[in-house]
Amino acid sequence: MFRRKLLPVLLSASVLFVIANLLVLEWSNRMPFKKVMSMVRSAKDPNMLLMGNSIMAGRVNIDQVRSLSQQLHSDLRPVNVAIGATGPSEHQLLFDYSLSTQPQLQTLVLGFDDVMLTSEIKTPPDQLLGNQLVGTDPSIPFDDVSDAYQLTWFESAEFQFLRLCPLAAYRSNAWRDVELLRRKLGSIGMPAIKETSLGRVQDFEAMDAATAMYFAPETAKFNADPTHFNPDYEHIFAHAQNHGMKIVLVEMPISERHRATYYSQPVWKLYIAKLHELALRRGFTFIDASDWVNGEENFEDPLHMSPAGAQVFTKRLAEELAKNS
Repeated sequence: MFRRKLLPVLLSASVLFVIANLLVLEWSNRMPFKKVMSMVRSAKDPNMLLMGNSIMAGRVNIDQVRSLSQQLHSDLRPVNVAIGATGPSEHQLLFDYSLSTQPQLQTLVLGFDDVMLTSEIKTPPDQLLGNQLVGTDPSIPFDDVSDAYQLTWFESAEFQFLRLCPLAAYRSNAWRDVELLRRKLGSIGMPAIKETSLGRVQDFEAMDAATAMYFAPETAKFNADPTHFNPDYEHIFAHAQNHGMKIVLVEMPISERHRATYYSQPVWKLYIAKLHELALRRGFTFIDASDWVNGEENFEDPLHMSPAGAQVFTKRLAEELAKNS
């Protein structure tokens, strides 16, 4: 009798679980990485791939690059797969996906800041959030995911579960929406908090301050052995060169405050000199754009250019890329 009563409950719960997963899967299409992957698929004959994190994402007007390159008698047709809140492992997955989808790509342009190219910090599968979940997309082969994250057998099982269960994969996004609602309600009757399209300025100021925790040890680590990039970027660069692609590294524009705090340090000057040397030994083009954009009005926060600053950067980057094409 008990089993007969339990069976309908289990069936109903299973149906609700499946429906909930399907709804979350449909909802996940609004994730930035899903939109970027769709954009890559629909791009018309691009020959240049732009990559990076939020400092590059949305900061390059690809239509302006295309137009300016034509004026300079070049033919740059970029697609920008840079996404905020991503790291080297996600970049590896996006690079492999882009190259498999658009095999005619000829140039890789990677925008970086700080120690992004050499830091070897890995995020476990159960701590991946938001755009870091690019590996859960079924169109990305799981072998690529396992290689990018160097998964153990247990972590592989975890990641496979995330790919099969959108409810588990995107659980943190629901809490993010709750947190945004809490902030909105909490701000009623309070002084306005400065926000940009990326989030609260004070959050990025805190992120900038937190850079001090890893900046010195990571730069010192590379300075002691300046022979290689982060394993994910080594993968990207090897595959790009095997494909016959040119590689361009761009030290991205950063605020004067950030440069004064971190880039004025002797350890950084040695780091960037050795990084430049490594890039040149590999046959890469290295563009130092860190001081191309100045003035507080050209930055939304210590890390990200404003639309006006992005326009200045886009114009000069297009000129440099056209000259090196």
